[in-house]
Amino acid sequence: MMHNTSWRGAMMGLSLCFLLVLAAVIVTATPAKAAGPLMIEAHSCVDSPNHENCNNQDPVRTRCDHDAQTVRSQPAWHNGVQVGYVDLRQSPTCQGYWVRGIGYAHSGIMTIHAVIQTASDQPSLPGTRDIANNSLAQPDGSVQAYTDMSYQQQQPPTMTYVVFDFTDGTSLTVQI
Repeated sequence: MMHNTSWRGAMMGLSLCFLLVLAAVIVTATPAKAAGPLMIEAHSCVDSPNHENCNNQDPVRTRCDHDAQTVRSQPAWHNGVQVGYVDLRQSPTCQGYWVRGIGYAHSGIMTIHAVIQTASDQPSLPGTRDIANNSLAQPDGSVQAYTDMSYQQQQPPTMTYVVFDFTDGTSLTVQI
C-alpha cells in the first residue's frame, strides 16, 4: 500500500512539474506587446532645431531624414562602371546637412567612409564627421554609409566626400 501511495505522489509531482514547464513555455512564447513608435526626446532636433540639438546627431535616429532632400548628387565610377553614388542631403526641418554614400550590390565595394567638413572644422579635429563604422551592408547586397548632421542654417558644408574601398584593395574618393 505504501508503495502505491508514493508512486501516486511521484506521478502528481511529475504532472505538476510538467504543467509548470508548459505554463512557462506558453508565457515565454506569447509575443510581448509591441513597443510604441520610436520616441523622440523632449528637446530633440526635430522639436527644436539649433546647433546644440542638431549638430553631430544621427539624421535617421533623430528622424531628420523624414523630410530630407538631396541637394547634390554625384555618381561613383570605378574602371568605367558606375558602382554607386554620393548625395549631400539636407533636412529643412532640422536645418542640417549630411553625406550619404551608396555602393551598388556586386560592385566589389567592401566598405564606405562618408566625411563631412564645415568651414570651422579642420580634418584633424573632432569637428569632422568620419563615420567609417557606419558602413552597413544592406539586405540587397549594397553598402551604405552616412555622416552625422552638420547644423547649418543657410550654407552647406565646405567639403563633403565619400571613400569607397573595394575588395581588390583599391579605393575611390568622390567629392560632392
